[in-house]
Amino acid sequence: MARREWLVILTVLSVVASTAIADPPKPLKAPFTKEQAKAAQEAWAKYLGKKVEEEIDIGGGLKMVFELIPPGTFMMGSPEEELKLKGDDKANDDEVPRHEVTISKPFYLGKYLVTQAEYVQLTGKENPSFFSADGGGKDRLKGADTNRFPVEGVDWKQAAECASTLKNKLGEGWKNARLPSEAMWEYACRAGTETRWHVGNRLTTEQAQFGQKGEGRLNRTRIVGLGAANAFGLLDMHGNVYQWCRDWYGKYSGNSQIDPEGPDNGSERVVRGGCWVNPAEYCRSAFRYEFIPLIRDQGLGLRLALVPSGQDK
Repeated sequence: MARREWLVILTVLSVVASTAIADPPKPLKAPFTKEQAKAAQEAWAKYLGKKVEEEIDIGGGLKMVFELIPPGTFMMGSPEEELKLKGDDKANDDEVPRHEVTISKPFYLGKYLVTQAEYVQLTGKENPSFFSADGGGKDRLKGADTNRFPVEGVDWKQAAECASTLKNKLGEGWKNARLPSEAMWEYACRAGTETRWHVGNRLTTEQAQFGQKGEGRLNRTRIVGLGAANAFGLLDMHGNVYQWCRDWYGKYSGNSQIDPEGPDNGSERVVRGGCWVNPAEYCRSAFRYEFIPLIRDQGLGLRLALVPSGQDK
């Protein structure tokens, strides 16, 4: 064989080797530490050719920030023994049976709740929020700029439409924008923890915005991003406003599941996270509640998820 032909073959083999798809990193398995969470984020970011923290330009000088959530397995719901606890620690009947769930694909979840400014920019609609300059709760704001307050007063359809408008603004490298399933939400919220809140077995008002109804209290939402971040870098997973999920509400199964998306139909949608008016009990990682899709409330907002290209969700 001529020397030139050998050079051509060697060049082709070199190109094939350099473009070979690397094996994906190992998925996480809860419980895992903050250090393990960060290491997994970095490994999966490299595998996807993305950053751990991605910014999406939505126009109007606004950029939405998303954190990479690596795939993994965790125990969803509450242990049955927590049904016997009292006060804020007590689990509810719809949080059992606790069951193993695997999130098989990486995704990105909003670092923050969707803000009022982001909602208006994305949808082109008027700000529906009660706690806004023109809203019914403006007297409680004392001149505060609410652009970075969470949007609230949105029903499920409006939340889903907000995800659709974000999808239309995504560039290459992204497949979809969506509301998270409640399994995606709880996995991301826990971030490797198995305690009642991602901060531990107690939640304080320095860590989250809750229990704010009453004399001498703030009696409203607040700017997103205050309080304690979890191991994935997410903020306001406990309190401030509830977050719509994609799922219809239904009872849990005790079976192990992969990427569950809830029942095929129903009359109510799932919300997660608690809100500014609730006690800490309603802000637990496992706490779930249901609302009819048409309801709008001053404690009800959303957080969006992104699906990278090549991931099927």
